[in-house]
Amino acid sequence: MYTLTRNEFPKSDMVSWEDVIIKTCEEHKYNTLTALYDETTLPTFICFSEFYPGTISEVRDYVNQTYDVPTLHIYYSFGEKSVTYGRHQDPVEVLIVQSYGTITYELDIGTPYEVGEIETVTLEPGDSLRIHKGTWHNPIASNPRITLSFSK
Repeated sequence: MYTLTRNEFPKSDMVSWEDVIIKTCEEHKYNTLTALYDETTLPTFICFSEFYPGTISEVRDYVNQTYDVPTLHIYYSFGEKSVTYGRHQDPVEVLIVQSYGTITYELDIGTPYEVGEIETVTLEPGDSLRIHKGTWHNPIASNPRITLSFSK
């Protein structure tokens, strides 16, 4: 189960690469930076501390005017076919807001916690995707991107 909204957050593309790098450096300093990688793909980096420099803080506040979603994880990658967590489900509702580039999701549209028919959606900057708790989904990163993942 999911809800896709096109251009719900048009200002979400305000996240600058400079602020993503500043956040990355801070995360690295405190050993909270995570990277997903293998031998055949470029890495995806995940930042999840509560340090939000400049434009990241602005977009976080902007999204929170509509949704009360205090937890923010930032997923970013620099190239084609970057590795992701693959097909999984989350124990909480997740709001994905695309900030830079595109990301594609394969979503099971059966009942939560069960495998169903697959639908595919591609998010562009400003688009949002609410993925309901327990919904199987597979993010596919095929170009440089910044993806914001909000949850409670």
